[in-house]
Amino acid sequence: MFQAFTAGAEMDVSPITTHLDNQRLRYEIILQENGAQELWVHDAELAKTLQLAYQKLQEQQAQTLSFRNLKKVPVTAISMLLCLLVAIWTQLGDTRVEPFLIAEIVYYPRGWTWQLDAEHILRLFLPTFLHFGVMHLVFNMLALWYLGNNIERKMGALLTLSIYLVIALVSNVVQLQLSGPLFGGFSGVVYGLIAVAFIAQQSGIPFGFPKGLFVFAAVWLLLGFTPLFGVVDISMANGAHLSGVVAGLILGAIFSGWMRASKRITQ
Repeated sequence: MFQAFTAGAEMDVSPITTHLDNQRLRYEIILQENGAQELWVHDAELAKTLQLAYQKLQEQQAQTLSFRNLKKVPVTAISMLLCLLVAIWTQLGDTRVEPFLIAEIVYYPRGWTWQLDAEHILRLFLPTFLHFGVMHLVFNMLALWYLGNNIERKMGALLTLSIYLVIALVSNVVQLQLSGPLFGGFSGVVYGLIAVAFIAQQSGIPFGFPKGLFVFAAVWLLLGFTPLFGVVDISMANGAHLSGVVAGLILGAIFSGWMRASKRITQ
């Protein structure tokens, strides 16, 4: 017999075994003491096919928004939780938004200066968690989960946290200088994560994001500089988006090179 794959105890392999049953293909599952599941078949080519199928199943189950998956990506999970809590507290940006703005409205924008006390340092990052409206929140959370979940699994929590913080800092400060402090959202970081993923995949790190994602993001970014969104009364933080992309490209190049050199890529 030929071993197709070994799955962890928490892995649901029923989609594969159900397919084998429907095709009347013989197989055997051997359970190890630690709960691991070994799947064996009688054909070498079938074993290779099932190995690929198992890899795709892993990717699909990893993208499922579940408590088990959230525990594996603490930085992304905590970021999403903070966004939800701020959305509840501010009633989706309708009230009590002042504590989450990067600066007081009176500083708009040229009166604002760097201050290195704890409150002002915290304010540099707080707008990232502020969202205005249901669609703003939902779109950013879906994008954050799709991107952050995958990136954090490959890069680890520490690198991911560093990427989040740097992109948030850059995008928030740029948007402040361009339009003043009345803005918020995770989209600057989301654009930065897309840029990080693009550079990483060009460097051979297997994130697995489709090329269409990068094309869509580029088109959407460019549309933000046209009158299109103004027609439908949508305000775009173009400065945060563009600066997030630039920061992401730089960070992607730095961290991709470092990860490849130190072989820190988590499969």
